[in-house]
Amino acid sequence: MSFAELLAFERLPAEAGSAVLRARVTPAHVNMHGSAHGGFLYSLADEAFAIASNSREADAVALSVHMDYFRPVFPGDLLVATASEEHLGRSVATYRVAVARHGAPAGEDAPGRRDAPRAAGDAAPHEDTAGETVALFTGTVYRRPRRSGAG
Repeated sequence: MSFAELLAFERLPAEAGSAVLRARVTPAHVNMHGSAHGGFLYSLADEAFAIASNSREADAVALSVHMDYFRPVFPGDLLVATASEEHLGRSVATYRVAVARHGAPAGEDAPGRRDAPRAAGDAAPHEDTAGETVALFTGTVYRRPRRSGAG
């Protein structure tokens, strides 16, 4: 089982150079404050970054990454990480990954929650549905031509 599978990340359709992942925050993902651990959000963004950067005819490995956290998220919140290619060069590429909250089940009232619960109708967001951006990840990769037979 991969780390992404362990965290129950769901991969949604996306074009080359991009990626969209979805995950629901569970009680297993919280920190001592009752909000989602930053490592859970980072892992979601990093997985989207890896998929997007390796979706073209090159192998890509991270050179540098940066993550900013804007708002806490809580158990029940549905998160969508959308990765987009900002620069594609021959040997280096840069990606932006926005992590957005798209809601929680009706009546969700996690301890420490500072915002109002979301409607249950927000259960299947994709890139055509805007959510509240809760974190922003940027990353740069080194690219090398994919060797035939590599997979």
